[in-house]
Amino acid sequence: MAKYSINTSASNLMVICIDTRYPLAGRAYHYYSRAPQTVDSMYGLVELIDRLCDQIDYPQQSTRLRLFSPDRGSGKKKRAGETKKVTTKSELMNQKGDMGTFVVHVQYRQNSTWQGQVTWIDKEQTQNFRSVLELLKLIDSALDTAEEEAEDTISR
Repeated sequence: MAKYSINTSASNLMVICIDTRYPLAGRAYHYYSRAPQTVDSMYGLVELIDRLCDQIDYPQQSTRLRLFSPDRGSGKKKRAGETKKVTTKSELMNQKGDMGTFVVHVQYRQNSTWQGQVTWIDKEQTQNFRSVLELLKLIDSALDTAEEEAEDTISR
């Protein structure tokens, strides 16, 4: 694991607070909304992050998504300048999940997937990811570790 570091000036930073594991439930926070967004599955998490990147148009996709329904993505897209930050850095970074807290920074959307960094706040560890699947596996493994540590604490 890399040294703990977060680029808090990144416009598409998202704080993921996981409260329960089975079923997965939590909240997601970003600079463009004061209200938390509900996370109810790993797929839902991917959709939230992708929508945020599309909303602020950063990072831009290097390839177009292929969809069965071409009308789904044809709505008028907001430009980055039209979206205003409404949450401060301290408000964003002070969010905590019961099982785990992660800060996700998607730096690139290339080859129809994402590349970036995820920071596990509870353990102060940062890890790079090269795909959406790798990001999900990193979060899942961190939740496994948190669950094992919680069970060890209870059994003592």
